[in-house]
Amino acid sequence: MEPSVSKQIRAGSAYFSIRWSRLLPLEKDVVIRKIPSTAGIYEVYRYAGGPTAEIIGRSRAYYGGLRNTLRGLIDPISPYPLNGELLPQNERHLVRYSLTESSEDMNDILFFFAGRDNCEDPDQEHSGRYQYIYVKDILPESIPNEVTPAQ
Repeated sequence: MEPSVSKQIRAGSAYFSIRWSRLLPLEKDVVIRKIPSTAGIYEVYRYAGGPTAEIIGRSRAYYGGLRNTLRGLIDPISPYPLNGELLPQNERHLVRYSLTESSEDMNDILFFFAGRDNCEDPDQEHSGRYQYIYVKDILPESIPNEVTPAQ
């Protein structure tokens, strides 16, 4: 099933379900071949070996889509660099993503995560459309020896 965001609205509250992709190596050839050029949200993890990976960031990709945004994190010759900063080349990174075309939904989801994790951007704004925002993560079926995100 394709990684995507779905939403239900009840009594002024939004209930998002995020169906995440599998964790993929954040490498140029993988990004070019497997990541779509569609809008969405993503999480980047540092992977030092072992059964878990440490989350180091979460964001959105709207203009240019996920492929160009992620390539801008790792490829020094990307036509879409992100703030001129690349992820450290001496570390392994993984990424997972979910597709959504709604910029307002992305804002609401990232606002939820910022409040839940207390480590994300404290200035993250929500769309103002809902009284309460709830998010459910739906992980892909696990496969043997797969790395899992540390929560």
